[in-house]
Amino acid sequence: MKEIFDFENEVLLYCTNEVGSREVLEALQIGEEKYAEVQQLLADCQRVYDEAECDDEGLTFEQSRALDTAMRPYILRLRALATDVEEERRRIGARIRQLRTDEDVTQQQLAYALGLDRAYISKIEAGEHSVGVDILAAASQVLGRTLKIE
Repeated sequence: MKEIFDFENEVLLYCTNEVGSREVLEALQIGEEKYAEVQQLLADCQRVYDEAECDDEGLTFEQSRALDTAMRPYILRLRALATDVEEERRRIGARIRQLRTDEDVTQQQLAYALGLDRAYISKIEAGEHSVGVDILAAASQVLGRTLKIE
């Protein structure tokens, strides 16, 4: 995953007219289907940047901190847009499958323990279905693991 610094740099390049919105989209590896939202976020960042009244000599330390604070929500939203949710679902599903097989637990046994259907477990493991925190927490208990976000 790209660092928050990468997102901040791209937004500043946009705000200083060094790159366009399409270049930001490409650099941050955000899908074309999200272009309209990215354009709006960049317009919001441009407004915040313009309100900071930057001069040719750059920003003072205080202006820089205020600009960073004001832009942070937009930067974080851009970072969220760059997240490949489908890939994350597949990664989580594969990890559940690995933990289940490591413990010699069948899909049917895990489904029964969680009060779910075996087909639902199969779809979670294949990354075809989102899984909530409550199911993740219960599955980690059943499989003798702790829930950890990395």
